[in-house]
Amino acid sequence: MDQSVLRLRDSILNLFDFEKVPFSRHQRFITISMMVDNDGEKLCYLRFVKNGDEKASLGRLCKIQLVDLQDTALSHEYSLTPDCLVINGSKDSELIGTCEFVIGDGELVHIKAKNCLVRFTLVGSRYDYAYNDVAGQNILVAAAENVKLSPVIVNGELALNCDWQQDHSDNICLDFIGSPMVEGSISIFERVKAEHSEQSFDEARRSVKAEFDKWFAKTGSVSDLQYEAQQLAAYILWSNCVPKSGLLTRPSIFMSKNRMINIWSWDNVFSAIGVASIDKQLAYDQFAVIFDHQDKTGLLPDFVNDKYAAYSFTKPPVHGWALSLILESDVNFLNNEQQLEMLNWLELQLDYWLVNTRKDTNMLPSYYHGNDSGWDNASFFDRGGPVEAPDLVTFLILTADMIKTIYIQRELTDKAAKYEAIATILYDLLINRLWDGSSFRAKLLHSPKETLPNTSLIQFMPLLLGKRLDKDIVALLLKNLDDLQIITKWGAASESPISQYYESNGYWRGPIWAPTSLLLFSGLMKQNQTDRATSLATKYCNTCELSGMAENFDALTGQGLCDPAFAWTSAVYLHFSKNLLNQSGV
Repeated sequence: MDQSVLRLRDSILNLFDFEKVPFSRHQRFITISMMVDNDGEKLCYLRFVKNGDEKASLGRLCKIQLVDLQDTALSHEYSLTPDCLVINGSKDSELIGTCEFVIGDGELVHIKAKNCLVRFTLVGSRYDYAYNDVAGQNILVAAAENVKLSPVIVNGELALNCDWQQDHSDNICLDFIGSPMVEGSISIFERVKAEHSEQSFDEARRSVKAEFDKWFAKTGSVSDLQYEAQQLAAYILWSNCVPKSGLLTRPSIFMSKNRMINIWSWDNVFSAIGVASIDKQLAYDQFAVIFDHQDKTGLLPDFVNDKYAAYSFTKPPVHGWALSLILESDVNFLNNEQQLEMLNWLELQLDYWLVNTRKDTNMLPSYYHGNDSGWDNASFFDRGGPVEAPDLVTFLILTADMIKTIYIQRELTDKAAKYEAIATILYDLLINRLWDGSSFRAKLLHSPKETLPNTSLIQFMPLLLGKRLDKDIVALLLKNLDDLQIITKWGAASESPISQYYESNGYWRGPIWAPTSLLLFSGLMKQNQTDRATSLATKYCNTCELSGMAENFDALTGQGLCDPAFAWTSAVYLHFSKNLLNQSGV
């Protein structure tokens, strides 16, 4: 391994950094995380991550603060494990008190503190209020978030303070007080309060630890050097999962519980790949939760959350490819009913692109906007759209191949032949329209002679076509991959670092991404470029082991960028680490 990588790795103290990684639990909306307030200060918040990421609050309910018994705010240090969040409160560098949090049954957080007061201050909105219900229980209402909080004290005291202002309460503050110990919990509900859990703090902690340990064990063997990164990746996928609710028709893995609290219709398949060997049903649900909202034309939504499905954009049709990748490892991934569902979904999806995104059958389907491609601001959309792109037709060929494979398995040869013919026609169009003799080029639909930038990683997606692709074309693509210096010591850049369009933190104009890394890896493997593929996977894993499971990474430094705790990064890391382990024969 590169010595600079080893030195940087040795300097990493803890990938479970609560400043970056939220504290939550599998199939829960309740989350505790660090967020920046309106004054630019980073604070600890209790959150309820519903309603999508367009809402400015992102589910913030309460600031969490440790206070000494003289009512002086303490400075905080955080320690995060999958089962528990610990906050140590200090004053003048002296440890004063400690508070532990565990997420228990349902949407409930257990609290246990020593030598300090734990204060929850409601963030506040126009009609917030607090009251004692008919049973004498305190209830806090976060009106704008459409949720209610019900605190319970086990040991110690509970103090609720607020200022009534005619039709709402200001300065709602809830204190858990104990000297020396306090134990209690807060449950969050949307309508009528459920029965409070009878679990104790310690029982809840044992339960959640056992649950995560069982999940983590299914990720497979790992070396000591990789243990923390693999545990982090497993934790992010596990804890980013929320329960069925509203338009989320299945348990769903959000990309993040920092900001990206939706499920997008290509992100989801990478989550499925990541959990396929851990929980088959959950993996299938990641496909289904999006296809459950498929339009009758076959159009998939851009994203879905519990309240809203968005169709302003869509996402690339990677679902057939992703399914084939899972089936390579587990031929029994789908039961008969699921196979039929997937067949119907994929046929509709293919129809959408073939019918609605091209003028006639002599044309290629096209992306209307960069968001449709998933590469939102990529250089090949520098002149706008619609754009005929080599990745899109590649994915559609692979979709047709997947449909054909299912029909062969079901001994429906006539239908299988139909989709083989579709794939062949699309391949011929790919070569005739986008291959210029040295590379695959994206083209503007209405101005095909206009030259678009050709320095993006996207031109290498046809490698996924395996034996369909002419060997001479493969050789030229591999030469381009080297000439453009796409693969750095940290992984595969989304835009060539020597391109005029390259930006170190330019989203799809430079950084390394999980989905494109896996797609390129898969393409190289399809072309029997095992050494190249292994090298790429190793570099990507090294980057994650150094910088955590960030949304993307600087292609020249390996630094994590954007959201620091991302699901598809975690999924691809687990997929690569398992592949590398299998290759090593361990």
